[in-house]
Amino acid sequence: GNSTHEITLSSTTPNKTIYTTNAALPTVSIVKVSSLTNEIISGAVVDILQDDKVVWDDMVLTDEMVFTLEPGEYSAVEVKAPAGYVLDSTPVNFTVVDDATVENKVVLKNDPVIVEINKFGEDENGTFDYNDKKYSFLPDCEFVMTNKADSTISYTWTTGDSTQEFIAVPVGEYEIKEVKTPELYQGISEPISFTVEETNKVNFCNIYNDIKVFSVVIDKVNPQGKYIFTDFELLKGSAVVDTFNAGSYRIDLQPGEYTIKELAAPKGYAKAPAFTFTIDTNGVITEN
Repeated sequence: GNSTHEITLSSTTPNKTIYTTNAALPTVSIVKVSSLTNEIISGAVVDILQDDKVVWDDMVLTDEMVFTLEPGEYSAVEVKAPAGYVLDSTPVNFTVVDDATVENKVVLKNDPVIVEINKFGEDENGTFDYNDKKYSFLPDCEFVMTNKADSTISYTWTTGDSTQEFIAVPVGEYEIKEVKTPELYQGISEPISFTVEETNKVNFCNIYNDIKVFSVVIDKVNPQGKYIFTDFELLKGSAVVDTFNAGSYRIDLQPGEYTIKELAAPKGYAKAPAFTFTIDTNGVITEN
């Protein structure tokens, strides 16, 4: 604490320079941490106020900052959040005491900006519904996410059987590009624009891939090459895909093995035997 010294001066006392030493001010430490992990984060800009007056402005926090203040009541107000975190300008009140046994420490917290990306593939047994189709998580897709501001690749990942999550993502405009797709699925050739906002809510993006489809033409002709009409049933496994009556029939089909059954022979002809064919992931048809 402060000490008082009494000095007596008289007319007989020569002129002297008197030096006095002020007692050291209390030290204060201030630190910014993630609300999610409690790890120290750098880059926040904070003002220190007393009675609504700024006594220390634009303090840039890097690790744990230590400085001095007169004893009293103060508040810390964040004016700029660290990159990838949500600004919290709510004043944090604290008291500075001149007591060596008391630690004057201020802990400020920020919520991180969170991004979640879901990759779904068409699946007849899937649990996610979208545009009248069912989907499930689609693994083994490869992605890159690029920051539009400087064209740098910010994230790369390979999808799995769950949500892909990124923590403390800087806000801005991004492009998500699919660089590898499982063979059964249609790839996404155009980049997906995605905005990361400074919010406590999750920024999320759902990406859907449909199974490839190929146009198949089924013709029914007589030995002279003329179309004849009869009823057919098209199956995939035991499931009926379609029934039709036509001399020439066009349908879009996914890769897989199919069976065509003639339900009734045309008049004057014997009933044709069932036959199967396979469509591979490149659209090549092979009759089995």
